[in-house]
Amino acid sequence: MTQDERKHRPFLVEAATLASEHYRHWMPPGLSEGEAVLSVDTCTSWTETATAHIQALDAFGAGMLLDALVQTATP
Repeated sequence: MTQDERKHRPFLVEAATLASEHYRHWMPPGLSEGEAVLSVDTCTSWTETATAHIQALDAFGAGMLLDALVQTATP
């Protein structure tokens, strides 16, 4: 993304920044290695970690939605 695009799409930039900062907390353990085997313990731990970062996930979704709305409304 060029600097000009970044300037005109601040919501997308913010969403991408949040995803970069929090993706490890939102992904199931082991998925980055190609498989995610979730036992009750790992699932519970992952749920607790993801829930602790739920506000960032909400903000990410809002940024994506706002970017889409602005892009749709902009000729």
